[in-house]
Amino acid sequence: MTTWELVAERVKELPAEKQQEVLDFVEFVRSRRDGARCAGASARTWRDIEGLAPGLLRGEDAQSWVSRTRTEADRRRDEAVRRAP
Repeated sequence: MTTWELVAERVKELPAEKQQEVLDFVEFVRSRRDGARCAGASARTWRDIEGLAPGLLRGEDAQSWVSRTRTEADRRRDEAVRRAP
């Protein structure tokens, strides 16, 4: 099974909210990559990053969001390490 197939299977298992976070992350990575290619690109605006942190738009405190997402990422990484051969 390819890495892409493994990722796709894992994303399918996520709840809809987490799937949206994955999509937001992928779009963020793509926009960063595309922006890096354009040497003469104009400065980014707040609209360029709109929707990348949906929890903040629901009234969640920024520091709480950062702490929560870091904790979740740590947990996922630790689980992946435990499952690795």
